[in-house]
Amino acid sequence: LEENYPSIATSYNNIGNIYNKLGKYNEALENYNKALEIRKERLGEKHPDTAISYNDIGVVYYELGKYNEAMENYNKALEIRKERLGEKHPDTKQTKENIKIAKQKLKELQVKREE
Repeated sequence: LEENYPSIATSYNNIGNIYNKLGKYNEALENYNKALEIRKERLGEKHPDTAISYNDIGVVYYELGKYNEAMENYNKALEIRKERLGEKHPDTKQTKENIKIAKQKLKELQVKREE
């Protein structure tokens, strides 16, 4: 297969999932970003698989405590999922829940800063 074939992106994403579960977040991000670039190039910015990459990147940033970066990626995923899958799709609902949790963390950090 070509280096930028969509199935290669799926493999990168799966490798990223393994690294994420192992807590090796830099390696996870590296693989998720490779998957994202292939998906954007081959499938387009608005493809549901591209949304998977954005969501997964958001998860890693959340784990790293980089909640603004997590929100940025979650919001990109949500936009695609709402448009392509609809409001009631489980993936759309999952991304909305991810955003809710990240917003809560940001609020908690703000309260701590103000104390």
